Amino acid sequence: MRNLLVGLLMVSALIASAQDRTGPSDDRLVQFTGVVVTGDSLRPVPFTNILIKDSYRGTMSDIHGYFSFVAQKGDTVLFSAVGFQRSSFAIPDSISENKVSMIHVMFTDTVTLKELQVYPWPSREQFAEAFLDLRLDDDSYRNAIS
Repeated sequence: MRNLLVGLLMVSALIASAQDRTGPSDDRLVQFTGVVVTGDSLRPVPFTNILIKDSYRGTMSDIHGYFSFVAQKGDTVLFSAVGFQRSSFAIPDSISENKVSMIHVMFTDTVTLKELQVYPWPSREQFAEAFLDLRLDDDSYRNAIS
């Protein structure tokens, strides 16, 4: 009888510990999803960096401009992509659901840089002199013939 009681207690303890113990739900968390598109043609903006301001959390949009992550009500979300102006969106505190979906429009940002020519030597004459003075090892040649 004692073994039966001990076995029954062990089984009930095992069942109780296997139950899903979820904590209280946080009403401030929202699933934030959307698509990032261009302002002129409404084409998707792939690989847009999407970050929550003042935190190290965020994501990146996929090749179709789609993104999804968990944020909190009241968070400010920052959007940035190469060739586009940075922008932001504040998740409202007053929403009643735990999901926020949006289409975020980004506008192109054109930056013109001055022309720059890069040379390894200051002049052609110095390049010719350095090239003619160059002495290469013959190790590869020696290894090939031996």
